[in-house]
Amino acid sequence: MIGHIYLWEEPADEKALRANLRGVPLIMNLWVDPEYRRQGIGTILMEASERRLRLRGHRRVALGVDTENKEAVRLYQDLAYIRWEHGEIETHRDHFLPTGHFVTTETCAIFVKCLTETARPPRADHHVQAL
Repeated sequence: MIGHIYLWEEPADEKALRANLRGVPLIMNLWVDPEYRRQGIGTILMEASERRLRLRGHRRVALGVDTENKEAVRLYQDLAYIRWEHGEIETHRDHFLPTGHFVTTETCAIFVKCLTETARPPRADHHVQAL
């Protein structure tokens, strides 16, 4: 596996997201193996996720990103995600290791995208599995 992405369609854990983005799914945990980054794989995963959410009837999608992760921020902005007006929020991240489970917190900027705009057709040159 060279990359993955996770779609969360349940209510958000964070109170601010539940209050301001009721019913809006979240894209979480986009990851691409460092050896394969900057080759369009993250974009392919994002676009496949957006198509799936559109097919499921969602009109918007949101995601949180550490503002220090400049490459991710640039990717999301290039994909028409807009930073929301409610400021940054504190989120939590679960870590599952062989030695046990622990939770950390991080401050994230939230980006939102309208899914009702016309989407680009799927790329035929890449295969996205399990979406």
